[in-house]
Amino acid sequence: IHVEGVGHQKKFSSDGGVLHIEGANNTITVKGFLSKVIIEGAGNTVYVDKVSSVKIEGAGTKVYYKTSPTKTGRPATNIFGAGSSVIKQ
Repeated sequence: IHVEGVGHQKKFSSDGGVLHIEGANNTITVKGFLSKVIIEGAGNTVYVDKVSSVKIEGAGTKVYYKTSPTKTGRPATNIFGAGSSVIKQ
């Protein structure tokens, strides 16, 4: 799943795919499982049911997840950007 641009509000379904966002102020909801979320840009918000790893490059981006298949129950995260975070909901 690839989202590029500014201000998109989109919904997708996935079963192990990758979500890659390049842009700003996007709100993306993914039902199902993502192996990886990669976000390049500021002010993005992602809601996902299940995710293994998250990489954020940019400020003010939030990734909300329900569960992760990792041993810790939390996705592996790499965050580069002020005010960005990965949050269990």
